[in-house]
Amino acid sequence: MNYTAHRILSILRAILISYVFTGIVLLLLAFLLMKTDVSYNFLRGGMIFSYLFSSLVAGFAAGHGARSRRFLWGMAAGFLYFAILFLVSFLMNNMLITAPGTMAMIFVMCTLGGMFGGMFS
Repeated sequence: MNYTAHRILSILRAILISYVFTGIVLLLLAFLLMKTDVSYNFLRGGMIFSYLFSSLVAGFAAGHGARSRRFLWGMAAGFLYFAILFLVSFLMNNMLITAPGTMAMIFVMCTLGGMFGGMFS
């Protein structure tokens, strides 16, 4: 297998790992919402943590096997994480559920989180 195919598979594996982590965090938040009376700000903070840390994990996993420019591979993984998140959210609701400014903030967080993950790998 050549280097490019290996990198693409590595990014896809990184995205899969990050979405498994996102699912675990969201299930934990749903359980807390069911069992306790948590505030909206706590849930929002948990979702932001999920996005940021998941993209950091994706960037770390994507940059781990790269020979050079790990931050770019991490940034690509963070961008892909956001793109899939945005696409699924859009297809499920047939509209944007958050303001464009919030989507831009999530885009920046995911992309920079992936970049930092790639830098730390």
